[in-house]
Amino acid sequence: MWCVSSARQLSEESEFVSHLLFSFFHHTNTRPTSLLTRTYILLAFGFWVMSSHDARTGRSQQRYDDENKRRLIAGTIPFRFTRGETKAEKDETVKKDSAATTMETNSKNNSNVEVLVISCRRKPDKRSFPKGGWELDETVEEAARRETLEEAGVSSAVPLIPISTNTGGIQYESKSNPMGCTAHFFLMRVTEQSEKWAEDSIRVREWVSIERAKDVLKQKWMKDILDEAAIRGLFFE
Repeated sequence: MWCVSSARQLSEESEFVSHLLFSFFHHTNTRPTSLLTRTYILLAFGFWVMSSHDARTGRSQQRYDDENKRRLIAGTIPFRFTRGETKAEKDETVKKDSAATTMETNSKNNSNVEVLVISCRRKPDKRSFPKGGWELDETVEEAARRETLEEAGVSSAVPLIPISTNTGGIQYESKSNPMGCTAHFFLMRVTEQSEKWAEDSIRVREWVSIERAKDVLKQKWMKDILDEAAIRGLFFE
């Protein structure tokens, strides 16, 4: 979903545009009577709203941990299957395996998985997974989906899969907040990839194998959660 401002702000902007249109027709002594004219007006307003709200900026709505003031972050590991393997197919493959060999089986199946990495804004030669601030007017999953769409231009029509069993999230140090950050991450099986997206002018994206991702990811904690997801077989949930 494309991100928009608050309903109140959007209402104010709509009123402003309506005032401009009224002034135009008043001073030009014309009226928007034809269906075609009214359609053009609505389309123009729609494109204006979308283009002026491509991505959220600022931290006025940012969530922080009440106890330690850590900034709360939401993000995803977008992934796809290179050979279209589903959970049912994976279950058929491993149903005869014992618990002792589950980890090995998952490792073999993970070779059919690709993950999407994006370039870091400050270090374009480094890679990251899409993530960003969890804001007050959204759930953590909504924040994760929004950030992924804004930064990577991909989305999913299926439920997200939580990665960490630690409900408190993953804590890491950050230059953007002296108290550090707490991240909540999900796996996202990509069902739609846009050619144009909010941050396509400042980021590149790349589909890579899990092993390749471990080589190019900038932050160790991202490598750790990728490892956790792979070992636990979460890509096939």
